Amino acid sequence: MAERLFTELTGRTDYSREASMETLSVVLTAVAAEDQAGYPAQLEDFAARNRGRRSCTASTGRAANSPGWSAAG
Repeated sequence: MAERLFTELTGRTDYSREASMETLSVVLTAVAAEDQAGYPAQLEDFAARNRGRRSCTASTGRAANSPGWSAAG
């Protein structure tokens, strides 16, 4: 599900399944055990609220706060 949301929100398909699983294991350490069951729904809600907000990352591959980013892209 997280990879699908990543693709929907960024338009990118160049993710790594291995990196996704590694990241998920780190993210889940920040979510209380009793809240982990509800995490997918929270992630879906977050994505729904932000679907129209494609950042410069989608078009440039760089986050707006990364070195080398400019409003011109």
